[in-house]
Amino acid sequence: MTRKTHYFKQYAAESATPLGKVVTVSTLVTDPGRDILSLRTLPQYALVLNIHAEGGKYRSLDVPDLAFESGSCILVLPNQAHRYIVTKGRKWEQMYLVFEGEEFDLWADKLSLQNYMPISHGHDVSAMKKMFMEVAETSATSPLTAQTKVLSILAKHVDALRKETGQLEGEKWLAKVYHLLSDTNLSVHEIAAKVSMSYENFRKRFAQIEGVSALAYRKKARAEKAAIHLLSTNETIAHVAEQLGYYDESHFSRQFKEVRGMSPRAYRKQYTKLT
Repeated sequence: MTRKTHYFKQYAAESATPLGKVVTVSTLVTDPGRDILSLRTLPQYALVLNIHAEGGKYRSLDVPDLAFESGSCILVLPNQAHRYIVTKGRKWEQMYLVFEGEEFDLWADKLSLQNYMPISHGHDVSAMKKMFMEVAETSATSPLTAQTKVLSILAKHVDALRKETGQLEGEKWLAKVYHLLSDTNLSVHEIAAKVSMSYENFRKRFAQIEGVSALAYRKKARAEKAAIHLLSTNETIAHVAEQLGYYDESHFSRQFKEVRGMSPRAYRKQYTKLT
């Protein structure tokens, strides 16, 4: 099912400084409905404020489905495959910032944002909208001021994450695990050690949360990444296999078929027609 855009408005166009760039500040109102083919990536950071959302979920290849609602903020990191899922017929209104640059890279690295869950909740929508608009209003006349205001909004997002129950001691270890599982050179034993857990404790806790083992989760996540490569690029099957850490094309085909029910070649042929 396709997503129909009912309303879109851009408040600020691109403004740059030597330290970074505010790409856009925009509002989008949609009637959603997206399937796996709609996973997408952005080369920049995006911070999404959900102004009105009912029963929404955020999905990426790094974390499981996460619920969002009115007042939730979602931080999408560069090149992170993701999508939004909202029940058909329900209004979804978002305001978003798109930005990039050294200043934001340094900030993200020092705070280890890849180890946090991407969604914070309970923001004052009116207050956050005002802050987003201040970025838009200053982007043309004072780009540095606009970038500083973006950092202020990001700080609110991170502070909210830290205050949410279980974020630091509970979900944070899990977010780190999802990130580590994307490194196929790491064994499950090594991942357990990196989150300061015994292998047995890690194995049991992960299986309780996901319903499958860490290895099974990695196999599925890697197949999902492969599906995106197959549909969004013209890379050969062998090159996709090499990029994603499979032993060879044959190994890739076997594991992909276990998850997707068909070979990579058949998958590309069938679903490229749909896109």
